[in-house]
Amino acid sequence: MRVVRWPAQQQDRDWCAQRAVPCLLLVEPGRPAPEARPTESVLPQSADQGAVARAVDELSRRAVAAPRPTRAQEPVVLPTGRRRSVVGLVAALF
Repeated sequence: MRVVRWPAQQQDRDWCAQRAVPCLLLVEPGRPAPEARPTESVLPQSADQGAVARAVDELSRRAVAAPRPTRAQEPVVLPTGRRRSVVGLVAALF
């Protein structure tokens, strides 16, 4: 989880969104709060310790419940141009 100050650290917010990293946005006084994304909680920078603790707990629960992204397995391309799966490559070593 990351703590991001809004709007000063807008690039950090985008970085977190691209990677589905939970993010606690602390909004500077006098600035409008952005709409929270599914992996975010938005609080004013002046929030008390209890509010921050509740937001962190909620983000933790959401992160545990969220489905994990999976990577598609790509076949290994050998220098000869032949394509093999990783299992086939390991089997060929023995």
